[in-house]
Amino acid sequence: RDMISTLHLFPKFEKLVKSIKDFPEMLELRPIVVNKHNLILGGNMRYRAAVEAGLDEVYIVKALGYTQEQEDGLIS
Repeated sequence: RDMISTLHLFPKFEKLVKSIKDFPEMLELRPIVVNKHNLILGGNMRYRAAVEAGLDEVYIVKALGYTQEQEDGLIS
């Protein structure tokens, strides 16, 4: 099974998908945090839910100037 189909087993994921479908502007308030290589450091579940909700674009914030150790601490 792929990650998205596995996540459907979790009610919180389904609730997040519904929330994003109902109020996609919420993602502007809680953007996905990425590093300079566009690796997601924060917001993995929001990103997956946005994809599942059918969004083609999401808001991001680039976290620049951090060491690898600091980035590793941000990954969620």
